[in-house]
Amino acid sequence: MAPKDPLTTSTTSKRASSDTRYPILNYITYDKFSVSHQQFLAAITKIVEPRYYKEAIHDPLWRKVMADEIRALEDNKNGF
Repeated sequence: MAPKDPLTTSTTSKRASSDTRYPILNYITYDKFSVSHQQFLAAITKIVEPRYYKEAIHDPLWRKVMADEIRALEDNKNGF
């Protein structure tokens, strides 16, 4: 049997430690999918957020996100 993906199960400790009142992970499950589909879903849904700027700057998507955020902050500065 394949190891359980942490995204497929929910526990009371997850509910208690989360700042979100109703985390979606408490209501969704991949358990009814075949093992190969579970592995596929885990591969395409895994998002790794960079912890440091030096990590983010190497990813074109994160560079775009950072530029959009800076632009939004500059635009909002004129509104105050």
